[in-house]
Amino acid sequence: KFLFLALISFTVASCNVDDAALEGPTWSVQNFTNQDGKKTSIGISCDLTLTDGNANAALEVNSCLGTYTLGNNGEINFSDGFGCTEACCDEPESEEAMRMITKCTEYNISGNTLELSNAEGIKVVLKKV
Repeated sequence: KFLFLALISFTVASCNVDDAALEGPTWSVQNFTNQDGKKTSIGISCDLTLTDGNANAALEVNSCLGTYTLGNNGEINFSDGFGCTEACCDEPESEEAMRMITKCTEYNISGNTLELSNAEGIKVVLKKV
């Protein structure tokens, strides 16, 4: 019994609660800051869903698919960017938000807010939908 309880305790303790909160829900971009420090929050329609290493994004018209991996201490890596359909015309701000997301290497969750960022000053703020 003791060994079984110890294994259960270890399994629960080793789960990263932030990873669990990150994966599953849809996150909607609220604003972003590009590497030049320009902050944009008008005209963005970019929703992101992360599940089991697969990243799906929906812009005004197009959908984008990619992959990601999670590291320790809030690290995230979007592998090889995203492939997007090219059916028509998304707003330039939404396309730029998508590009900023792919450059992010860190994440932090606080309540219903997800912040993606990198060392070059890029920051994307998303809210849980």
